This record gives sequence, structure tokens and C-alpha cells, in this order.
Amino acid sequence: MSDKKKYKPNPLAVKYGHHVHKKETKSKADLKKQLRNTQRLMQKMTSAVQQQELKRKVAAIELEIKELDSTQKQDKLREKYKYVRFVESKKLNRMITQTEKAIASEETEELLQKLQDLRLKLLYVERYPTDMKYVSLFPKDSEPHPFGQRIMERIKALKEEGKFEDPEFQWQFKEKTIEKEDKATHEADEFFLE
Repeated sequence: MSDKKKYKPNPLAVKYGHHVHKKETKSKADLKKQLRNTQRLMQKMTSAVQQQELKRKVAAIELEIKELDSTQKQDKLREKYKYVRFVESKKLNRMITQTEKAIASEETEELLQKLQDLRLKLLYVERYPTDMKYVSLFPKDSEPHPFGQRIMERIKALKEEGKFEDPEFQWQFKEKTIEKEDKATHEADEFFLE
């Protein structure tokens, strides 16, 4: 027999299966390391076919890094604004219930319009893009944020198109469509954005 000790995994690792399961997702550091290694290998290779294959691999790794960054940003923003969105959804649900009770006693065009607006606002809270900083519907100052109004208009248009009927539908608000002054006011608003 050899002098080497046999590897014995930690008993807790055995109990919970940590020694068996490998990481399914790669970390950003792992991906960057793989990217550097591939680029170094590309510099050494002379064959055009190998160069082409490595270029494709580099592009794929860069895409994975970009997707990982995007996912991390979404998770961070979702966690950051989770409470604000929760409070606003509770507030809107309460207002919707009150409006429905008022409609049950007396149905007017004004109350029906108010109910429709409240449901649209609830959709705003539930379907706000996860890759952007959340703009509150009920700011402390009485003026609504212009950026929030633009997103509300987009949500209203998507609702009219019937896009939100599908629960799997995910949309992103392209920042390129924002006018420069709207973007400047969006970035300058420290209360809702920081």
C-alpha cells in the first residue's frame, strides 16, 4: 500500500451531498479565467481553423459574462426595491378593494375609470423591468417622476396589445429610447434611485 492517506470527505458533506454535486453555474472569476486562457491559447495557435474555433469560444464566454452581469444586476435591484414594491402593491390592493366596494353600492363612470387606473398601477408595480432602478408610484413630493410616467405609458400600451396575458412574458425598457433630459432627471433623483 502507498503512504498516501485516503481522502475522506467531511461527514456533513457526505450527509448533504456536497462532495457529489459540482457547481452548475460558473462564477464571474471562473469565466474571466477561462477567457484569459482561451485568448492566450489563441495567440499561440497558428492554424486558421483553430483560430476561428477559439474566436467563437471567446465570443461565447464574453456573452456568458455579460449575461451573468445582467443577472447579478437584476438580483441586486430586485432585492433593493423589494420592500418598496411590496408596500406599493399592498396600498394599491387596498385602494382597489375600496373602489370595488364603492362600485358595488354606486356604479359611476368615474369609479370605473379609477378602478382601471389602479389596476394599471398594480400592473406597473408587478411588471416593472427588473434590470432598472425602481421609480415609485407614490413619491414623497406630489409630482410623479417623468421617467416613471414613460414606463407607465409603455406598460399601458403593452397591456392594450395583450402582452401581459402570458405569465411568461418578460419585457425590458430600452434606455436608448429615453430622451437625454429624462435620463438626466432619472439619474439625478437620489431618493428613489439610491
